[in-house]
Amino acid sequence: MGFLSFFRRRKTDTVADAPAPAVPPAAPPAASPSPEPAAAAPTTPELVAEAEPLANETPLPDEPAVAAVEEDVVVVETTSSDGEVVEEVVAVEEVSVETTDSADAEETLADVAPDESAQPELAAPVASAAPSAPSGDTIDALLQESRVFAPSEAFVAQANIADPSVYERAAADPQAFWAEAARRLDWFTPPTQTLEWDPPHAKWFGGGALNASYNCVDRHLRTFRRNKAAIIWEGEPGDKRVLTYRDLYREVNQFAAVLQELGVRTGDRVAFYMPMIPELAIGLLACARIGAPHTVIFGGFSAEALRDRIQDSGASVCVTADGGWRRGGVVPLKDTTDAAVELCPTITHVLVVQRVGPAVRAVAMQPGRDVWYHELAASLGPRTVAPVPLESEHPLYIMYTSGTTGKPKGQLHTTAGYLVGTALSHQWIFDLKEDDVYWCTADIGWVTGHSYIVYGPLANGATCLLYEGSPDYPDKDRFWALVE
Repeated sequence: MGFLSFFRRRKTDTVADAPAPAVPPAAPPAASPSPEPAAAAPTTPELVAEAEPLANETPLPDEPAVAAVEEDVVVVETTSSDGEVVEEVVAVEEVSVETTDSADAEETLADVAPDESAQPELAAPVASAAPSAPSGDTIDALLQESRVFAPSEAFVAQANIADPSVYERAAADPQAFWAEAARRLDWFTPPTQTLEWDPPHAKWFGGGALNASYNCVDRHLRTFRRNKAAIIWEGEPGDKRVLTYRDLYREVNQFAAVLQELGVRTGDRVAFYMPMIPELAIGLLACARIGAPHTVIFGGFSAEALRDRIQDSGASVCVTADGGWRRGGVVPLKDTTDAAVELCPTITHVLVVQRVGPAVRAVAMQPGRDVWYHELAASLGPRTVAPVPLESEHPLYIMYTSGTTGKPKGQLHTTAGYLVGTALSHQWIFDLKEDDVYWCTADIGWVTGHSYIVYGPLANGATCLLYEGSPDYPDKDRFWALVE
């Protein structure tokens, strides 16, 4: 079962201003001003309800039952915890019987003359009351919650979207609504058509050309955001890194150069099987930069799951790490990758990011196939890779289903429609403000991580928190310690 939550903190995290990067990004010909980015809705109060007893509630079944009556004693049957029936002989004077009259009077069996010729009369069964409809305070009623908790006037006044008519505008003219939303991105060539709809096929923003990596990184370097923190990362052992948007630009360019050195070109697929470290987000943006669709396989999946997804996508390069920290131990990602790619003939290279180091876990490297990322990057030196203008429907990534109910199914997400949707929803739904520190606790291996850790927040110029490890290690309050 996955764990997912979102946090937002109002706090600016920037570093001192510095000169522009050595190789400034070239703005596309038709660039639109970056939108003011976009917090979570107010916390819903706890719902507390106590169940009311039903009318005519019958006694609990473990109450003792009178089994037989003799002149001076009564035999009482009870059931022990292990299910055994136990008989107990009790003097008549000590036993009282509850009558069914309205006064709830009590009379002892001693007052009733025993009649040996008559059998004890059995009380008529009491009909239980029919289940009543939910009263509004029961659990059943809460499962059909209809209450509304309106935000405060102060919150509405500062919200990015405070006008309810936005729904009416979207419903009245969906294409005009999304055409306006597309202007929040920078385009090399503006689209000439909003939607081509031939059910069940849809093509968004026809005639347009853009690049997701440019929109998530390069365009922010033209503003004050170049020195704003893009990623605040903490590893499970407590190590930390902060990457500004200028740092992110350099790292993405370097990673793209490494991929190109390994032969990756536009249209080639790249698989990622990594821990939650900055190089995972950097690698995805590097793929988007050169137009190589990526597929991320969750780092907790088996070698068989990794193999199946690589085979289906036809990936030529698999990016992994020597290990990743999880609950104080090291996840052997490289070993699992080795087992998976033995049956993946399309893989030409395994690119390995050094996370834990040989002192913690040494890994085997197959000559000619396996390459250390840090060694290849150092041999290339600082590089810049121009973002490739890609048509709107160019594939951005493939996301596979978990496969719990059958063979994993790949879902292809294309560039423009996906990026417009994630950028808009992230800014509006989370009410993102420029000085927010934003955290989505999902793994990038899931679609939520793609949309609301990488592409949506970075397209909006947000400061994102990224955490490697388990939410309950070394203590149950690890998440709250990170927030504070």
